[in-house]
Amino acid sequence: MTRWILGGLAVVTAVALVWLMTLAERDPSAEPTPDDRPASDGPVLVPALTVAAEATPPPPEVAWRVVDERAVRRLPAFEDGWSQVGRVLVDVSHASAAVWGWRVGDRLALEIPQVGEQYEPTIERVDDGPGQSRAVRASAVDADGRSRRVVLTVGPNRVFAYVDTPGGPYELIGNGQLAWLLPSASIMAGLDTSQPDTILPAPGEGDGAPR
Repeated sequence: MTRWILGGLAVVTAVALVWLMTLAERDPSAEPTPDDRPASDGPVLVPALTVAAEATPPPPEVAWRVVDERAVRRLPAFEDGWSQVGRVLVDVSHASAAVWGWRVGDRLALEIPQVGEQYEPTIERVDDGPGQSRAVRASAVDADGRSRRVVLTVGPNRVFAYVDTPGGPYELIGNGQLAWLLPSASIMAGLDTSQPDTILPAPGEGDGAPR
C-alpha cells in the first residue's frame, strides 16, 4: 500500500512541475489585447457628426431681359429728340409685377449689354408713392471696386430706371411690359443746351391785363 501511495505522489509531483514550467515559459506579450479580440456580432455605435449646411442665398431678382426689337410688333414710345445710338429693348414685365414684394436686402440682376456688364445691386431703400408707384434704390460694386448707384421706379404702366456704369449713366424708360435702355447721352442728344431756359411771364405780365 505504501508503495502505491508513494507512486501516486510522484505522478502528482511530476504533473505539477510540468504545469509550473509551462507558466514560466509563457510570453506575456502573446496575451490577446482588446484590439486582438474578435469583434462583437452586435451593432457598433459611432458618434453622430452634425454638419451645418451653409445657407444658400436666394438668386437675384432679374429686373429685365434683353429683347430683339425686330421681333416686336409694337414698340414702346421713343421720343423724337432721342438718339437711337446704343439703345436696347428690354422686357420689364417681371419687375413691374415683382417690385411690390422686394425688400431691403434683396438683390437685383441688371444686365447692361452696351457695356458688357451685369450688376447685382443690393436694395438699400424702398419708397412707396406718390400714387400706386414704388421706387427702389440700390447699389452695386463693379469690377473696379467702385460703388454704382441704381434707382428703379415702377408706376401704373410706366417704368423708369437710372444705372451708373463705368461707361456713363444709363436710363430705362418704358411701359409696364417693354422699355428702352439707352445711354443718358442719347436722351440728351436732342436737347439744345446753348439756348437759355424759357421763363414764363408772371401772372399779369405780358398778357394784356391791366396793371
